[in-house]
Amino acid sequence: MLIKTLVNIRNFIDRKVKFPFVKKGDTVIQVGFEMSSPNLTTDLFLMQKAVGNTGLTIGVDPDPLNIADAAAIAEKHKLNVKLIQSATFSKYGKGEMIMGHRAGGNILDCVPTDADMIQTDRRVEVEFDTLDSLMAKASVDVVKISFVNITNNGAEYDTLIGMRNILKEAENLEISMIAGRPGKMGLIDGRSDVEVKTEFLNTQGYKTKFYRFNQLLWCSINHMYILREFWKNDKTMEGVLFAVKKDKNFSPIQSYS
Repeated sequence: MLIKTLVNIRNFIDRKVKFPFVKKGDTVIQVGFEMSSPNLTTDLFLMQKAVGNTGLTIGVDPDPLNIADAAAIAEKHKLNVKLIQSATFSKYGKGEMIMGHRAGGNILDCVPTDADMIQTDRRVEVEFDTLDSLMAKASVDVVKISFVNITNNGAEYDTLIGMRNILKEAENLEISMIAGRPGKMGLIDGRSDVEVKTEFLNTQGYKTKFYRFNQLLWCSINHMYILREFWKNDKTMEGVLFAVKKDKNFSPIQSYS
């Protein structure tokens, strides 16, 4: 009982700081998710809790096991969740996904990466498509999309390129995505991915803020950083890039975990 209460408290805080403007009835998208926990702590279901069954939560992931596990939980709890088995990229195509020990380690083979990021020799064939195309095929009203969280191991920029229509048409869209990884995954054509993503979003009418994980208090608490590590300005630590439309304000409590 105590553990369940603590998990519920943690999930409540996590939901409030990660998706501060998301409200009941919204449409939200989680690009890339991991089903390694038996409770509803994955971002996919935290977002669903925020929008409720009057809203629509969409999970996009190429891993069939992830999709199956998420579908089972959604069915068990009668949640309004739409699941799409596909990788996201800047165009349609087929390729291979290098499998990690957990879904969080899966990487498309077309994504530049360092050798130490490859966790296994297992590969599976996957399809990838633009987020715009996937939403059109699923008959999603993109105007109502209020939040997109992108965590797909180095394919975040290509996912952005492939969601231009969503960026244009969604009326109150916020975005969060992993950025600033060390090594090849943190570079796009030799430049910092944070800079490239920021420039692209600026051209689409969005403003951004970037934080290293150890610069965010809630993230540091979740990862149990000791105090000296939390205050250290570690430029090699990955982080999160937040984006909102230029006429909107960032939430003062927004964080990540």
